Amino acid sequence: MKRIILVLYVFLSCIAPLSAFEAGAYIPHYRLKSAAGASNFLGRPLYDTAAQAWDQAIRADQLTMRPPAMPGFWYEYSWSLRLGWGFDAFYLHIPMNDDFLLGKMPITRYLDYLKRIVGKSEKSIYLSLIGTSRDFLPRISTASDLEDFTDYIGELVKTHELRGIELDWEFPALPSRSEKREFTRLMAALRGELSSSVSLSVAVSRWRLPDPAVFAIVDEVHLMAYDNSGRHSTYQSALEDSEALLAQIDLLPSKLLLGLPFYGRVFDSDSPDYWRDTKNYRNIRRDFHISEDYVDVAGPYHFNGPTTITRKTQWAQRRGLKGVFVWEPYYDATGSASLIRAVRRGVADSDYEGL
Repeated sequence: MKRIILVLYVFLSCIAPLSAFEAGAYIPHYRLKSAAGASNFLGRPLYDTAAQAWDQAIRADQLTMRPPAMPGFWYEYSWSLRLGWGFDAFYLHIPMNDDFLLGKMPITRYLDYLKRIVGKSEKSIYLSLIGTSRDFLPRISTASDLEDFTDYIGELVKTHELRGIELDWEFPALPSRSEKREFTRLMAALRGELSSSVSLSVAVSRWRLPDPAVFAIVDEVHLMAYDNSGRHSTYQSALEDSEALLAQIDLLPSKLLLGLPFYGRVFDSDSPDYWRDTKNYRNIRRDFHISEDYVDVAGPYHFNGPTTITRKTQWAQRRGLKGVFVWEPYYDATGSASLIRAVRRGVADSDYEGL
């Protein structure tokens, strides 16, 4: 049995993506602290201070069977198998801080884990840098600082053979002109540093956009179509966010990727936890005993169930978008409730329903 699973893993690692439409996954660096291995709490360390323990942490991630227990779906037994089957691209999400800039963060170890998933396939690995203006602006305040920063990024790309770089500059709701100007200057400098074969992308919210000039520089735009007011990421709001962005900046659909949340948010505006409280999808299914795939509300939480995730993915493909991406795959449930399966159903038009 072990040999069968190993053969299936090798086979999947060698096949090309189903089409030009891309399904990407963001992998936060803190999820891979002991790579291969992970924090046993699902959440964001800075925000989810009471995150619940996770019963499927990435451990050694070995292909070992423990009879008589057999997974309902073979690819779900190992996170490497599961991610490798589900996604075409991976974004290692790194904070813009001194640990990263001074080389103290184990980037190589993190990327080695992702490369194990990618194997010899056509999948891609990107580096995604997140920070606020307080993180980015000091690094590029002078021409010399800007050159040092872009040189450093360029070396990382060459050393690790990365497919691309993404910047997730978390602007305030009303960024100043100087913030937008500096961001544009940074993106232009990065485009000049990176070869034409290396993708440059930007993560944006419909409500928090950089200067329009940025969109002419980048190769991809990742739309974070979640964390809106109320029921934070409905099917309709995802379409509205996408269409508004396409129209507002005259963006080609083929440059846009639609973001899909694998978590839920409190949607009651009277709740003190309205903007703060989140719960990952896996725990929502567990805590509220959800059995229907089309349900998107549980207690105070609004989330995306399998039906909604599939519908969003199918719409993105029909609309001619470059693809979709998820935050984050480790929030997923297993079996028929899996959102990774729902994404693949949307991409493959039910080719995977029998798995």
